[in-house]
Amino acid sequence: MASGQEGQSARLETQILHPTRRCNVQCLRFYYFHTGNEADKLNIWVREFDEQDTEGTLHLMEQITGPPTSHWKLQHVSLNATKNFQVVFEVRKGAGSSTGGFSVDDINLSETECPHVTLQIDEIEKMLSTSASGTRIYSPRQYSKEGYAYRVSAILSKTHVGMYVQLVW
Repeated sequence: MASGQEGQSARLETQILHPTRRCNVQCLRFYYFHTGNEADKLNIWVREFDEQDTEGTLHLMEQITGPPTSHWKLQHVSLNATKNFQVVFEVRKGAGSSTGGFSVDDINLSETECPHVTLQIDEIEKMLSTSASGTRIYSPRQYSKEGYAYRVSAILSKTHVGMYVQLVW
């Protein structure tokens, strides 16, 4: 949407999907690359259908904004659809000039819960070769259903990466 006007959008819609489990849990996983303006948005919608509502009702599930990325980023979105549904990716042009936009790839939908925490380490080969041994990288703090705070940490060495789960105060 580099040439679009503020507020214009483009959409990518899936076919109509049918939940097969009674638990009504779905995890949408995809990668995105952002080369546009900070004000551009990637919205992820779910459109649910039933016999009376053949046009479907849209529900905003996630919105991604921010500065352009230098690499593909992994994203998980919990959908929890209870009826037949579509996933709709919408890119909306924000204010200001833009030289690109959002790209999405490797879209996957599973009837499982999304992971509660992920830790993406970009340019890991470079980090292993240039970081001091023992360098630590931490995920954001997460909270379990029971109220415990935890995070994932990676400890870098020249030849390997150690992964740990830490309870935090």
